[in-house]
Amino acid sequence: MHNGEGYWVSPYGEIVGFDVEGKTSKTNTHVKYVIAHAKKFGFTQERLRLFYERTRESFGDEGKARDKILFEALQRGWIRIRGRDRGGNFSIQVWDLTEQTKKHIIKFARSLCGKYGPFTNFNIEDMKALTYTTHFLQDLVSSEEL
Repeated sequence: MHNGEGYWVSPYGEIVGFDVEGKTSKTNTHVKYVIAHAKKFGFTQERLRLFYERTRESFGDEGKARDKILFEALQRGWIRIRGRDRGGNFSIQVWDLTEQTKKHIIKFARSLCGKYGPFTNFNIEDMKALTYTTHFLQDLVSSEEL
């Protein structure tokens, strides 16, 4: 797994990845992907710029404005997934771990079959409930629910 590998899963289950092959691009971070695809996430460029103006940060920086933008995307039903190069873990953040969100995570896990080993960890953080659970890839792939 490459450092910087990341994904978004839309509220409808569409999986979009960026920097998956470790290539540098203009959308190689979660916030830069949101900025480049603002409308898809329900933002306007003006609203995104306002986040940065309020925190006095440069547009696209990885600071407080970024945190607020990602948090709002999660609240809108998006799932944020980060790949880690140490230990091969995936970090998944959701606003609310609903039945639909669980189905999307399982779909994502199934998309990785053959690419990662069965004991790849999926660390899932439910921001609303303030809970954190860990699952193996093999368990998610063979499951219908978390």
